Amino acid sequence: MKKILATACGGPSTLSFTRSLRDSDPTKEKYYIVGIDCDKYNIHRAEVDKSYLCPRATEPEYIPFIKKII
Repeated sequence: MKKILATACGGPSTLSFTRSLRDSDPTKEKYYIVGIDCDKYNIHRAEVDKSYLCPRATEPEYIPFIKKII
């Protein structure tokens, strides 16, 4: 199983991306999708296996946060 990190997971382009992955893997055996988003109002729309509310990409805590997840 491949782990995929999807940034801005509640946004429209990432939703299309995750839906395409799900369509290509109906049994959910190929991909485990982890999503991050800095918007607390968008993150609930994410179609991922696990989601995290993260700092903005411009904040110094962003890279350490991602390193902790992966």
